[in-house]
Amino acid sequence: MGVISALIAADAGMCDSVARDLLPSVNWPSLDADGLNPLTLSTLHFAASGRVPGMIRVVLCSMRFRFAGGDKEDGPWLVWVPKRIHASFAAIKPSNAFAIAERWVATDELQRDGWSVESAEEFVHQLAVFALQAKQQKQRLFLWVSL
Repeated sequence: MGVISALIAADAGMCDSVARDLLPSVNWPSLDADGLNPLTLSTLHFAASGRVPGMIRVVLCSMRFRFAGGDKEDGPWLVWVPKRIHASFAAIKPSNAFAIAERWVATDELQRDGWSVESAEEFVHQLAVFALQAKQQKQRLFLWVSL
């Protein structure tokens, strides 16, 4: 069984409504992010910055994703994407998507999941556009995760 996940853009005050929504990717602006989680998004954050940190820094970064709502025990779970990480995604230039994807795919997390550079580049490009639109509309990013 795989992890179903999506990035959701919404006003911070709508957090409870997003958390209660059984199909947030249908009812809110969203980006399909199946299989991704705070750890893989943290590795992408570092890849976008050009840094290659050790696993401890990646894990510490992933701990900044805070529970925002949902069923804590059984899910689905909604977590806040930290503002700093949202800003780094929004700052990605399309011309850098390939280089970022190459660094990201080289991580253990993405290699284990079998990502190709091409699929990672497509996701990075879509994420950059999505994160920038959310930032321009003063919306927060949430990660919605379900098993």
